[in-house]
Amino acid sequence: MVTLDDTHDPNRTSWEPTAQDSGTDFPIQNLPFAVMESAEGQHIVVGIGDMALDLHAAVLAGAFGMFSAEVQASLRSETLNELMALGPEAWRGVRAVVGDLLDSAATPRPELLRSQSDAVLVMPVAIRDYTDFYAARHHATNVGRMFRPDGEPLLPNYLHLPVGYHGRASSIVVSDTPIKRPCGQTKPEEGPPAFGPCRLLDYELELGAFVGTSNEIGERVEIGDAMEHVFGVVILLWYALGRDEKSSNDPSLHNGWQGYLANLKLLGRNRALFLLSLMSAFHGAAQAGLMMFVPIYLADHLRVGPLITGFGFAS
Repeated sequence: MVTLDDTHDPNRTSWEPTAQDSGTDFPIQNLPFAVMESAEGQHIVVGIGDMALDLHAAVLAGAFGMFSAEVQASLRSETLNELMALGPEAWRGVRAVVGDLLDSAATPRPELLRSQSDAVLVMPVAIRDYTDFYAARHHATNVGRMFRPDGEPLLPNYLHLPVGYHGRASSIVVSDTPIKRPCGQTKPEEGPPAFGPCRLLDYELELGAFVGTSNEIGERVEIGDAMEHVFGVVILLWYALGRDEKSSNDPSLHNGWQGYLANLKLLGRNRALFLLSLMSAFHGAAQAGLMMFVPIYLADHLRVGPLITGFGFAS
């Protein structure tokens, strides 16, 4: 389980003055990761106020000399994949050193900072797989009423097992990517299915989680240990085909439209795409009154994070 440490201290401040601005999304307690384009290539950075700490430059300056060559190489990579694969001990260690570098008690290192306003931020991770979980009971109930107005809105298995859609990793794009209206199969009220442009394009605001470390085939990841595998979270805008989905909701008419496109959304400011480090301040014991039904595979692990309306996993 992720625990609070000095990097979450609410009284901590940074020598970078914009980190103390009342409207900033990135105070020193946040320290979100991203990947930025530069003249030398793509560099991993950490957001702080209106600026970003260039980890590639920090490694070359000796700021991460206490780490192994493997960790230092991961911080000079063009994506976060190598760092994510090293596991939570490395993640926490890097976060701690970044916090110390930026702390107001440290010697200012402005030469290691890059302006976010001039940044071109790119996809931070080479995503290899993607699953979208149908995790919100109220949302599932509303959709069920729309698709099955004369029947039970929730299918019998919904409360007893996780429902997820395996998505195509290449459909995940960064903010501001143009979205084209897709064509596909629809089911009119009468007659056979028809092919053509979608009539309704819905979108859902979700929480996306990046899975860093994997498990061996045949070895379970216990629910209580799951957060040790999650590197960070992002805001995800998930596009679906609205009521045109009705035919794909029926397996006998499935047309592959479920999960048309997922868009890693802006956080805080224009062109800013930041991967948020997990903040354990949001984790706590579940209250019995909030959990109307506990599936059997969760019954022994009631420590959960925030109640989430939508969840997509990328690894």
